[in-house]
Amino acid sequence: MEEKVLYQNSYELTKKKYLSWGRENAFTGKRRNFAIFWIGMAIVCMGLWIFTKILIDIVLALFCIYRACLHWRMVTSRQYDLLANQHGKVNWTRDVLFYEDRIQITDVEVSVQYKYEDVVGIKESENYIRLLLRNRMMIRLYEDAFVNSNWEECKAYILGKSHIQ
Repeated sequence: MEEKVLYQNSYELTKKKYLSWGRENAFTGKRRNFAIFWIGMAIVCMGLWIFTKILIDIVLALFCIYRACLHWRMVTSRQYDLLANQHGKVNWTRDVLFYEDRIQITDVEVSVQYKYEDVVGIKESENYIRLLLRNRMMIRLYEDAFVNSNWEECKAYILGKSHIQ
């Protein structure tokens, strides 16, 4: 007998969406401090170049700018390309399924499951929700992507099943 899906959040995963996730992750929290550090190093290297006129200072400044502003895009783009190659599709549907005892994320034929006890927090923004997990992972949901339910119903269920205060 097949288990009943209580709530379902389905959305199309595209390269544009994936890159927006990478941009958000690159410039929030502790990662923002790294970007500020690399920009500061670029300024220092350019300042040294003004006084020394040594080419290595400009090369180092360009490297620092790359690390601060472009590295995240290269890494995220490569990750998406690897996922697309693994799934054999350029875009695919991600299904986040809420069962009675677990949350299951399915991308094409690959599934990952989490227990409700693993959910340690919920962060809501304008159109999407992040379920924060114990292992420093997160599950991203979109408020307008719920199938036959809504976020408020799903949230009440998650709060009832998890240990979130």
